[in-house]
Amino acid sequence: MQQCSKETALVNDLLSLKQFEPQQVPMSLIKIDLKLLIEDLAGDFEKNWADKGLTLKVDLPKFAPSLETDLDSIKRVLLELLTNAGKYSASGTAVVLEASSAGNCIVLRVSNFGAGISAADLPHIFDKFRRGTGITDQAIPGTGLGLALVKCLVQHLNGTIDVSSNPAESSEADKLWRTSFTLTLPQFPAKFCDLEE
Repeated sequence: MQQCSKETALVNDLLSLKQFEPQQVPMSLIKIDLKLLIEDLAGDFEKNWADKGLTLKVDLPKFAPSLETDLDSIKRVLLELLTNAGKYSASGTAVVLEASSAGNCIVLRVSNFGAGISAADLPHIFDKFRRGTGITDQAIPGTGLGLALVKCLVQHLNGTIDVSSNPAESSEADKLWRTSFTLTLPQFPAKFCDLEE
């Protein structure tokens, strides 16, 4: 049964990736209340992570900016990034989801505290079927397509995504690394980000 679920997940991820790779999917643009979207997602993840002792810390500006974008795509990106953060977080830590605006862009950052990503793996993190060194040994489930799909979706939204992984500064998080995925999206459709504005 578990093997069947893995194969179904792999097929679904491959189909999603194939759909977005050639940029054939038109964007269905609507105005999104970022705060509501994030609060909806937060509730589900906190429940799912209770067994692992993880919490989700959401850091939004007092007046969260609205965003005109494709709801299904942005939702899928955040779901993938939060799911990923939960998988690789050390027990008892917090996943941090931050939002801010810069110029005509919205910047979303998902960070977790865990083993981190090696310098050798970082450049390949968005490659299809590429999983970090030692991930299979740790029996962390996944198809190796989630982050490749995230990159395709972000490009579909005229955005960019970057990743960093460094030793955590907090003394409480001894030996833990902070891994952050930073997503930059244009606030309005058909625009690319200009952070100099």
